[in-house]
Amino acid sequence: MSMKKIITITCALLFTLCLSAQILVIPDVHGRVFWKEAVEKHPTLPVVFLGDYLDPYASENITPDDALTNFKDIIAFKQANMDRVTLLIGNHKIHYFDTFYKFSRKDTVNAEYIHQLLIDNLPIWIVVKLS
Repeated sequence: MSMKKIITITCALLFTLCLSAQILVIPDVHGRVFWKEAVEKHPTLPVVFLGDYLDPYASENITPDDALTNFKDIIAFKQANMDRVTLLIGNHKIHYFDTFYKFSRKDTVNAEYIHQLLIDNLPIWIVVKLS
């Protein structure tokens, strides 16, 4: 299945969910931990992360290692809530899948580890259910 088709199906599923229920949408994380308080306040809502989990902004004093720890927390949260949480892949994830792509603030120190973390957890990133 092509990436374009997956994105189209995912967007259609998200739109359908938005029409039928409240959804907690977590925008670009970039190492920030605000999502933890949000999911705690709304323990029953479906959660959609919009991507860009790593590559923090220097001005926010979040280290790449802090962002990586937070990213692993997001993965663990997804694994504990498979039916409730959707993890989308943003442009800041692509350059860890394929080194050809380079976006700003890439964590070059942990890039190989992040790549393997993504590969090891590939099934949690793209789940398309057709009914």
